[in-house]
Amino acid sequence: MELKPKLAQSIVDHMMTQIPYNINIMNKKGYIIASGNKSRINTLHVGAVDAIKQRKTLPMDQQYGNHGQPGVNMPLKFKNEIIGVVGITGDPNKVTPLASLLKTAVELLLQQKQENEQEHEIEKVKQRFIYRWINVSKYQDPQLDSELVEEANHLNINLGKQRRIIATAGSSQIIKNLKLDQKPIIFSLTNHIELIILSSKYQETYIQQKLEHQEIEYGISNWGNLLGRLTEQAVATLRLSNIFGKPSFRYYSQISFIVVCKIKLEKIKSHL
Repeated sequence: MELKPKLAQSIVDHMMTQIPYNINIMNKKGYIIASGNKSRINTLHVGAVDAIKQRKTLPMDQQYGNHGQPGVNMPLKFKNEIIGVVGITGDPNKVTPLASLLKTAVELLLQQKQENEQEHEIEKVKQRFIYRWINVSKYQDPQLDSELVEEANHLNINLGKQRRIIATAGSSQIIKNLKLDQKPIIFSLTNHIELIILSSKYQETYIQQKLEHQEIEYGISNWGNLLGRLTEQAVATLRLSNIFGKPSFRYYSQISFIVVCKIKLEKIKSHL
């Protein structure tokens, strides 16, 4: 974990609205990367260097040249590794409790930031996987694709499990705003169509109630394990219900005869 100057400065700017003392944040080499006193940025902080070397909090009772003011310096740790130092200028007896709180707040923020980044990366991997899953399973059982099976195992996803898809009209933000207690798999098919991939009847009932309450248009596929075909069914249901102005057409089983007729007509045309 590297302490970035932009993040460090935003912390300093925010905390200095609450603390009536100058705050400095130094990198793991002791250079100031954020400060309430902008003229000190990129200068070496001698107190921070000592705190890093000794791996402990060090008060500074007097001024050391132009770049060392009285105050307290506390090493910032991430997974027991020193990644920087937080310092507050002032009488050590007064600012030490504040520095301790600031140190804890910064370390917790960095931990949360890394967790969010890890979750974001996992979500990106999952979205790429679902894209492949949909395309592979349009024509064959996804369990026949060894590479897909390996990825599914890594993500703890059972490719053979029966699922159902709800295609919804709207952006991913609309789905996020539903604040679903149940955590289904969600995939952005287009800028205007989101897929909610279900694995239980309870999920379906719960999410359907949420969609109805928010008056969000949607279409529901049959149950199955060929995600590509289920996607086509759900999207066809959504689109046909909009065309016919029939919000009661929610399930593919209600409009499948129309899809079959359309396919047969296209075959007849191709032979004319």
